[in-house]
Amino acid sequence: MTWKKPYKQDWMVGAGVCLWLLLILGATGYSGRQRSWATVCQLHLKRLGGILLEYTEGNGDRFPTRGASNGAGRWFYTMDYPESLRLCPAASEYALGDVNGTSSWIGSTTEAWGKIPVDAGAGRIAGSYGSYGINGWVYIPYQNEDIIQWDCPARWQWKTPFVEGASDIPMLLDGIFYCAWPQYDDYPPATATSQILDTHDNMQRFCLDRHQETINAVFMDGAARPVGLKELWTLKWHRQYNTAGPWTNAGGVHPSHWPEWMRTFKTY
Repeated sequence: MTWKKPYKQDWMVGAGVCLWLLLILGATGYSGRQRSWATVCQLHLKRLGGILLEYTEGNGDRFPTRGASNGAGRWFYTMDYPESLRLCPAASEYALGDVNGTSSWIGSTTEAWGKIPVDAGAGRIAGSYGSYGINGWVYIPYQNEDIIQWDCPARWQWKTPFVEGASDIPMLLDGIFYCAWPQYDDYPPATATSQILDTHDNMQRFCLDRHQETINAVFMDGAARPVGLKELWTLKWHRQYNTAGPWTNAGGVHPSHWPEWMRTFKTY
């Protein structure tokens, strides 16, 4: 399934449904608030996904070209989107509230990444923040397709949304950082709060229990939905990604392989 351009009334209907859910579920305690937060989050991601896909329409049907160690092409700089869409209601507090602060600005299950401090470097704009991250494999590589980045040939990048299986390819997701390049053999976080930010095990940037054993994601066909945490390993992250890897049922994963905090979660 490929992407179909959304109409403005789609957002209006979604916003109306979301407001109704907030009114109805808000009176049912914390679990009700969690459900309403998840609904708002999905609406935000659906709109962000639509804006990113509209960007590709005006860019020759191509995603942004991501620079090397500078800020060129980062989705939250490239896209023109309302500030109100930056935060998931379940992670609306900043990890670092002061751009001149020195503590970590990396997000968590309940915190947004940012605000990026003034001395962050690598072309990052101070003050940027958000609850969502992009699947870095959608970008166009900044050099030729034979270079190795993230331990893989750059030709594995998607580059365009007009591909087969778009409904299985995630674009933007709940996350602790603004980007990630997941691999089929990435290890899950050892605990619910120990996600690492490194050049390996990038899946951990999305593996967080933000919405009752799920996160939200918008896919390359423009649809937004919940994704089970173990389901993350079955999605088609890049062109050569193995969806039946060692952390999937098809790949023979055993319940004991998962860290204790995830052991009882639904398997895929």
